[in-house]
Amino acid sequence: MGDGRLHLAALDAVIAHKSAKAFGKKDRPVPLACGLVARRAAAPVLNVVREGDPSRSVEVGCVRRDGEWWYQVPDSGEWLSPVEEVERVPGVLVALLERGAR
Repeated sequence: MGDGRLHLAALDAVIAHKSAKAFGKKDRPVPLACGLVARRAAAPVLNVVREGDPSRSVEVGCVRRDGEWWYQVPDSGEWLSPVEEVERVPGVLVALLERGAR
């Protein structure tokens, strides 16, 4: 398993933890669900959806930028966060999904 895939697995774990922790709270952020998608000809991505609304999703990749690993939306090229700040990525993803990712 490569470094990028390990970082995506870490993000998967953070999303699962934050969504479970937030479940049932009135003021909770939008719960998220995700899964790692492996592709033959491309790097793996984490497909993230809003729980209860899988029609909205965003794919997150993990790529090197200036020698550091970063989370990125491959379709748009938008940089989300360095992997060292994985805890803040779910909040960024909620905002992306609320503004209308596909």
